[in-house]
Amino acid sequence: FSSKGVHYRTCHPLFYLMSVQVTGLPGSGKSQGIDLFQSTTGKHPLRLDLALLVGTNREQQFRRYLVEVKEPMIAESACGIVCQTSYVVRLTIPIEHVYRNLCNREGSFDPDYLSLLSGQMIRPDITVASTEDLQDLLNRLF
Repeated sequence: FSSKGVHYRTCHPLFYLMSVQVTGLPGSGKSQGIDLFQSTTGKHPLRLDLALLVGTNREQQFRRYLVEVKEPMIAESACGIVCQTSYVVRLTIPIEHVYRNLCNREGSFDPDYLSLLSGQMIRPDITVASTEDLQDLLNRLF
């Protein structure tokens, strides 16, 4: 079912939730939504961004943090990783907005790369359609 731009795939037992993975294309507003959530609520769970990890084994580091950290965390990446102890939220906005945001931020974009990323995303538990919906959902989860 859906409510206000939020589409639910399953009912998830949130009582044991340790981490929330926020996935979405680069330029979709993942960081912006998380920043808004933190600044407006004052809530600051641990935060992990795959793009900010360094080294050749970034995905292994990301997975290790998701599995080993035993406190609430928001983990951000384009595609996400399969992890039984995390709840996956996908932020999906119109592709034209993604293109515009990437041009503003980086000066260009590669539609083939974005298409590749879209095909590699893990299945979400919930899909939200705006940074405001993401902010609202994070506030409910944390």
